[in-house]
Amino acid sequence: MSVFEAWYMKENPPQRITGVTIGVYNEGTGTEGITFFFQKRDGI
Repeated sequence: MSVFEAWYMKENPPQRITGVTIGVYNEGTGTEGITFFFQKRDGI
């Protein structure tokens, strides 16, 4: 987990994460933290 991901998880409790975001996060592509951030910011 990157520093960004750790900060984001602290600021945004897991219960707010969507199923789609979890799927993207678990891909392990190296960009999952960014995808995760924009999905929540945009309210997806």
